[in-house]
Amino acid sequence: MAEPKPQFSYLVEQLRKHKLAYIHVVEPMPAEVSDEKNSDFIRDIWQGVEGSTFISTNGHTRNSAIKTVDNKGGLIGFGRLFMPNVSYLFPDWATTDVCFIGSPIFHSAC
Repeated sequence: MAEPKPQFSYLVEQLRKHKLAYIHVVEPMPAEVSDEKNSDFIRDIWQGVEGSTFISTNGHTRNSAIKTVDNKGGLIGFGRLFMPNVSYLFPDWATTDVCFIGSPIFHSAC
């Protein structure tokens, strides 16, 4: 998409009308953020929606999250990549000596 701001601005303006509890935006990776490529235009549109929160995720460290919330408000979400079904990665996982910590089923080698 050559110029996403007009399209996403319209979308967010329409969503504001529905008094949603929050909007969750995935930020560009830190190396990609610039004056032209960021989500501040969405944050600016969403500000002022009473009872609603702006949630930002992607690439934040503890320090950048604190700085963002102090300067711009909203919430910061943290997460990690995961594979919901490990059998896609390890189709023969039940026959190997691999331990999947946190899995409800542990191999006997664990």
